Amino acid sequence: MNQELIEKARQFYVQTVEQELNLNFEKNMYFRFRQLESICNVLKNDFDIEKINFLETGTSQNFADACFGVFFGFLVRETNGKFYTVDIDGDRIEKSKKIFEKYLPDLNAKFYTEDSVNLCKNTPMTFNLVHLDSWDFDLKNPFPSALHGWKEFETLQNKIEDGGIVFVDDNFMGGSWIQWNWYNEIGEVVGYEKIDVDYPIIGKGAHVYDYPKYDKDWELIGDHYVRGENIKIIVKKNCKR
Repeated sequence: MNQELIEKARQFYVQTVEQELNLNFEKNMYFRFRQLESICNVLKNDFDIEKINFLETGTSQNFADACFGVFFGFLVRETNGKFYTVDIDGDRIEKSKKIFEKYLPDLNAKFYTEDSVNLCKNTPMTFNLVHLDSWDFDLKNPFPSALHGWKEFETLQNKIEDGGIVFVDDNFMGGSWIQWNWYNEIGEVVGYEKIDVDYPIIGKGAHVYDYPKYDKDWELIGDHYVRGENIKIIVKKNCKR
C-alpha cells in the first residue's frame, strides 16, 4: 500500500487521539502506539489492494481505548472505499457516529446495532481489511473473548478477499507476566495488577493465531509477536499463492 497515504493516516489518527485526550500518544498510550506501528508496517509490506472495504466489530467509540477505526476510516475515505462497523450496544454505536461525523464526515460508513457474529454470518458483503475487537477482554477469564473472536473469524473466512488482512485486538504471548492497568475515562493509569500468562497465548485472537498452521490459505504476518505486550494477531488470506 502507498506509504505516503499510510503515513498521512497515522499522523491524522495520532493528532486526533492527542486532541481528544490531551496527552502524548506515544508516551501515555505506549502499547497502543506499538500496535499502530505494527498495523502500519503490515499495510506497507503486505497489503496491495487499492480500494478498501473495511469491517470492524466492536465499534470505535472511546478514544481512551484507542479508536483504531478512525485510522482505518481515514484510509477508507482516501481510497473511496466502504466502512462498516457493528456493535451490540446501541449507545456505543451512537457515540461512534458522533466521532465519525466530527472527524470524518464524508466517510462512506454504515453502522449496525446487532451481534457481530450474526452480521458476519449473514452479510452478503466482502471485505479486504477487518478489525475484530467486539468482546471486552478479561485477562483473568480470557476464554469467552477468544471463542467469540474465533466465531467472528470463522464466519468471515469466505467473505475476505484474496490478499485481505484480518487484525484481532488484545492478545498476550505466554511465558511472561502482564501489568494489567486500570484506566480512567481519559486514558490515565489509575492502578494495576500483575498477572502471569500461563498459556501459549491468550486473547481475542488466540485461536486465530494458530489457524494458519492448519489452513495454508492463511498466513500469520508481522514481526511483533513478543512477550509482555498487548499485541494484535494479524493474518492474511493468500488463496492464490
